[in-house]
Amino acid sequence: MARKFVPALCTKQFFSQSRSDNGIGQGIYGVAGIVGGLYLRAQRLDQDLPENTRFAIADAIYDQYKPESMEDRVPRTMEGAVLSLADKADSVAGMFALGLQPTGSKDPFALRRQANAIVRTIAAHKFGLPLELLTRLSLEAYCGTEAEKKFAPTAKRNGAEPRKAQGSMNEFFASGWSSISKKRTAWLTTL
Repeated sequence: MARKFVPALCTKQFFSQSRSDNGIGQGIYGVAGIVGGLYLRAQRLDQDLPENTRFAIADAIYDQYKPESMEDRVPRTMEGAVLSLADKADSVAGMFALGLQPTGSKDPFALRRQANAIVRTIAAHKFGLPLELLTRLSLEAYCGTEAEKKFAPTAKRNGAEPRKAQGSMNEFFASGWSSISKKRTAWLTTL
């Protein structure tokens, strides 16, 4: 299943393009993954894919933005969890590479929420994925890209060195894990 799923996941790029062309889901961030998943389930975009693979892709896209809060559920499937992790890790890495990490009570890009979602998803699906590896790979994927070149002036203005952001990201995720552990402990004491 995974071998068929990973190449087919490029369908997400098709969906993103078709969404911007036809207006489905635009401006509705909270339901973008849901709409995308339902759209892919209803459409037969790749005639060569078996139905179960197409549905696995649709379900992954449906769950892409989960969890959106501490109360929200994590993605239902392994494929959805992998897509969600990749999407969130990419966002966090990009912001850290630009020197736009949260400070004090300010978190304009909701990176704390995304970090908590990453940690919760890894824990819930029992992935043996060290956060240090995730941060390294997500930064490596960003470095050397057109996005890095395009936003280099912003990074410079913020005093950021994209290739040296991994230490800050690791600390950031460690604090997210601590936050989740405290909330889980508080919740358990209410039972």
